[in-house]
Amino acid sequence: MQSVHHSLKVSLSEESVVVGLALLAGLVVFIGTVTGESAHQPSPAKDEVAKFRYTYTASFLLLTIAFSLDELAGVLAVYVFIIRLAYNHSSSGM
Repeated sequence: MQSVHHSLKVSLSEESVVVGLALLAGLVVFIGTVTGESAHQPSPAKDEVAKFRYTYTASFLLLTIAFSLDELAGVLAVYVFIIRLAYNHSSSGM
């Protein structure tokens, strides 16, 4: 049973890294899509207001928050595993 918990904690921490990389890949795809869409829009004249305007501020902010929380969850999972492992070893008399 102990090895099941160990492998579960390790897989959860590895999953945290994969999710962080998936967030980064999703942002790259999003930026590529928006940039590709804006390339098809005609350039406005000097006195004309642009019909299509985009910024990446909200995307980068949400990505930063999501990535930070994901990595924090991974670090806390490893920390809790280490604390429980140390507690189990000290209570078993080893």
